[in-house]
This record gives sequence, C-alpha cells and structure tokens, in this order.
Amino acid sequence: TYPTDCRGETWQNDGGNLVVMSYHIHYNTISSDMSRFYYAFIGNFSKYFSSSGNQCPFGPNYGSPYNYICSLEGAMQEHSVGVKVGGSPWAGPQRAFFLPPQYVDAAWTWAQANKGELDVLKHPNTGCMHDDHSVRAKWNSTVRDKCDTYPSYCSEKTCSELIKTYPCADYYAPGKTYEGWCDETCGYPATDPTIDILNFPCNMPGTGCNDNDYSGPPACGCSSSLPLPSDDPQYSCAGCIMQLDIGA
Repeated sequence: TYPTDCRGETWQNDGGNLVVMSYHIHYNTISSDMSRFYYAFIGNFSKYFSSSGNQCPFGPNYGSPYNYICSLEGAMQEHSVGVKVGGSPWAGPQRAFFLPPQYVDAAWTWAQANKGELDVLKHPNTGCMHDDHSVRAKWNSTVRDKCDTYPSYCSEKTCSELIKTYPCADYYAPGKTYEGWCDETCGYPATDPTIDILNFPCNMPGTGCNDNDYSGPPACGCSSSLPLPSDDPQYSCAGCIMQLDIGA
C-alpha cells in the first residue's frame, strides 16, 4: 500500500517510497530580472508547452497529471500562497514553472546557467510539501548584498559603510543576526532565500489540488488554516486530494 504519512518517508531518488509527480523551478528575489528569465525559458523550451497557452490550467499546489511544461503565473503576475490570510511561504518575490519529470534535468541545467541576478530553486512535488520545499529542494542562489536590494532595511546605507561599524564576522557571517545582508561585500557564499514550509497546505503523499477550484489565495481552500501546526497528516488541508495514480 502507498504511504499515507510523509513523516519518515523519502522519495524514490533516494531509495524511498514517494513518487515524484512533477517538479517546479522557481525564480526568485529580483523582480526586475524575472521578465527576461520568463521569456527566455519559454523560448528555449517552447516545444514542450501546450499549444493552448503558456500558463498552467491549475495553481501552484497541483501535482499530476499534466504532460506539458507551463508557467504557474501569467506573464506579469506573481503568486504567493496565503499572502493575505495565514501568511506566505515565500520571503520575497517569486515565480515558477511546472515541469513533468522527464523535462526537469534539461530545464534545471538551463535555469542555473541563465539565472542572471535571480535565485533559482528546483523541487519535486510528491504531495509532501513540507519536505519537498526543504530537504528535497535544491537552490542555486546569487551572491549579493541584500542591503542594495532592500536599502530601507539598512538605514539607506551600503554594506561598505555598515561594516565599518558592524564587522562582517560579528554581524553578517553565516549564523549571525544579519546573515545574507552583506554576502558580496563580506566575501561570503550566497545565502538562500528562506521558505516558511508550514505555509504550504498539503502534506500527505500523492496529494495536491487545483487551486482554480477555490476562491482566495492559492491554498487548496485552506488559507485561513495556514500555517499548519506541524507536518502531521491530520493537519493537511482537506482540499488536498489524491492526484497520484497509484496503479500507474
């Protein structure tokens, strides 16, 4: 029988039981560079998109089945799960493409080579969104000073000014209070964006939903219940239904 609890399970890539229904490739953080990435990605993989259009006929919490690559947003749109009610899992601007498993390797190679100023993320969709967006997620982030991106959070000062008073090792190093804010100036590796994984609605193997069937933010009809108390399957949104064909 197929597992009904995500806890203690891993995906088949690591010898586990969880089937990957699809993947997402997200491109995050720098809004001004998203249009370039969006059109270049579609241009490069156009033969794998449906002739009916580039945008997915479902929302971000859909797992399977769909045979085409598609964009989870329109050309100039951003999505965030539960951004008005219950919070959003995303720490900043983000967009994403949905990919059937057979296309993800080529698409991920391209995304990393063409990310420009963006942070890109690849993750599987197994229905276990908690771990799909954490232990099974793969980032390729860009080294930057967040103080340049969000100057109001840094008192309108550059990192070269700030480190004169607040030394890199004491304030901006990995594990310190302001980690990620001055990576480029301080010579640290890129800091990956944070994801609040309890703000995803589904956490049962093989499940997902078509967010277009619900009003409000794309959260399978459960935006008021986010964040979930834990990854216990009893808290998984009732709108998250089995989408995996177990007999396939």
